Amino acid sequence: MGVTLTAVPNAFALAPGATQEITFTADVTGQPAGTWIFGEFQLTQVGGGSPDLHMPVAVNPALENLPGRLLIEAPQRVGSLDLTNLQSSLAITDLDVVVSGLVKGTRTTVSLTEDPTNDDAYDDLSQVFFKVVNVPAGARLLAARTTSDETPDADLFVGTGATPSAGTELCASATPTATEVCEIPNPGAGQHWILVQNWAGSASQPDDITLIDGIVQPSDAGNLTVDGPAAVASADLFDLDFQWNVPGLEGDDFWFATVDVGTDSGNPGNVETIAVTLSFPILFADGFESGNTSAWSVTVP
Repeated sequence: MGVTLTAVPNAFALAPGATQEITFTADVTGQPAGTWIFGEFQLTQVGGGSPDLHMPVAVNPALENLPGRLLIEAPQRVGSLDLTNLQSSLAITDLDVVVSGLVKGTRTTVSLTEDPTNDDAYDDLSQVFFKVVNVPAGARLLAARTTSDETPDADLFVGTGATPSAGTELCASATPTATEVCEIPNPGAGQHWILVQNWAGSASQPDDITLIDGIVQPSDAGNLTVDGPAAVASADLFDLDFQWNVPGLEGDDFWFATVDVGTDSGNPGNVETIAVTLSFPILFADGFESGNTSAWSVTVP
């Protein structure tokens, strides 16, 4: 169907028991976005000796490559960054950017021992921590995340109502770390619960775990702006410039926002809605003097 698939390397020697990584690149120029295209590639041993290997390939051209989630770790209260080499299959005729937030997250530090039945966070709510937040109508985002310097593994869950349960769960973040993230876009009005579990405690329990949660409402707080070109042809590369000015930013804060990127004012967010988290990590620097510079990092999960 007009899709070119290339492999690097396209030939290699492989010793018994060895492995080989192959990178495949699909050129989907001219193909409809959001439509699955199927094919296969074949591995053939030179000189015979083993059967050919046929492996199916499925490609779905994306509408765009803008991130749905953006974490900015910035050691300055005022700063900017560029997201470069962005691309949209939709032609941008009059770039429309709508910012909601930034709003400061609420910090709650709890002390938890390891859940003795950690395969089920809901079986005994006295073994975990949970809080209930009231989400107003029209909220754009309910964000929650955990951090800890003590437990090696915390888990995070978010759901609807006043009592945590598997049946009302909207998000489960259960990586093998203490840093967990749940982001619920357009969560709907009403009560939502946020649950923190100490999945694997340290040798010195109980462990302190910090929960940061925030609700982004559809209003611009005036502390984040996003600029880009007014018009971009379909599939052309472009950049977006994020600029923040948050005088109240303090060490270990997390602030939340959403950024709707649209092709024009009549189609807000039809390119992408980006959930933005801005953090201000605590920095320790001996001998840091006037005139020195520091850098921020950007993570696109």
